[in-house]
Amino acid sequence: MAEWTIDITSAAGALPSSGDPADVLDRLLDALEVAERALGPSVSANIEQGTVSAVYQVDAGDGPSAGILGIRLFLEAQRGAGLAPSYGDQHVELAGEARA
Repeated sequence: MAEWTIDITSAAGALPSSGDPADVLDRLLDALEVAERALGPSVSANIEQGTVSAVYQVDAGDGPSAGILGIRLFLEAQRGAGLAPSYGDQHVELAGEARA
């Protein structure tokens, strides 16, 4: 197994235009932390574009498996945070590191 870094951003407009973005980010972070397979998550928002982003690690055997798991966790976390699940323009960056 290797630890893969997932860097993923929602589609534009995913961040609600009303309400406090900090509350949305808190809910998104909570949802990722509950997932347990998203290791060390951090979240951010781009108010102008209306996007939310997350960076976290997942354990997976290869890049495609890590990508699928990373996207699934992000979509589920968005759902758990009360957002419409999305990710923008296939923007998922992977960086893997094998562990001994």
